[in-house]
Amino acid sequence: MSPEIKNILRSELDTSAEKLSLNITKNKGFDSCTQVCEWLDGTWLESYVLQEVQKIQNEFGIKESMMSFHIKLKNFKDKDRFEFDVAFIKGYQLFVISCTTSNNKSLCKEKLFEAHLRARQLGGDEARVALVCCFHEPEWIEKDLEFAIKDRKIKVFGKDDLMGLADGIADWIELNQREAKA
Repeated sequence: MSPEIKNILRSELDTSAEKLSLNITKNKGFDSCTQVCEWLDGTWLESYVLQEVQKIQNEFGIKESMMSFHIKLKNFKDKDRFEFDVAFIKGYQLFVISCTTSNNKSLCKEKLFEAHLRARQLGGDEARVALVCCFHEPEWIEKDLEFAIKDRKIKVFGKDDLMGLADGIADWIELNQREAKA
């Protein structure tokens, strides 16, 4: 695990490098060790991304931001549900951020492709999509998807982007605003 990710986890749990106690995790709202394990398995990234979005929401007029919410499409079977990891609305535009702790390029591409499809289903052609992952060269994922998805509104944030993620998300929003005006 990279030092950046360790620092994010420590700050999210308000703990030191030496200890992790059940009291600390109960203070963060966890009721069981199972919940802590699920959080450490990947939900921490969604929580962190939402926190980073909330840092810039006033600056960009973001009225509402959420994480881990499920959507069930009308006239579809119960199995046709999907989840947005993190999403927010700016004006009338939907921004969706898919999150994965994976550093597997294929899995990251799959997550981004699904998020793009689902965001367009819910938010139309103007929906914006990003992926936050632990892949070391996120621009490779963007380039690979250029052939399948002709959409310049897609952004991939990798492992090295995690520490300055609020700034990266702000840049992504600003780029989309400039393109919308052009």
